[in-house]
Amino acid sequence: MEEKDYKLSQQPILTIDSTPDKEYVLRILKAYRENCNCKFCSNTDGDVSELNPVFALMNEHNDERAKLLDDAIRVVVDRIYGMEIQKSQSQKSCNCCG
Repeated sequence: MEEKDYKLSQQPILTIDSTPDKEYVLRILKAYRENCNCKFCSNTDGDVSELNPVFALMNEHNDERAKLLDDAIRVVVDRIYGMEIQKSQSQKSCNCCG
């Protein structure tokens, strides 16, 4: 799997830049995705190898959410930037002169 540039955060993201622009949805998805980097553990050293079943299940569901959010982010990025690429390419050429 490709390397992600999401930072590990221990606190939930409380605010997201809500400027109503084309990247607003992407900022929301990335913020929720960043929260998925936190793992639940039953000790203070962050070791998740020996977890109680509840924490193990919570981490498993967290990983599933991360995969879904990664997919959604890819779709939104393709939609935002793919449309820009198509628009710029269509402006460079026309039907009469190729």
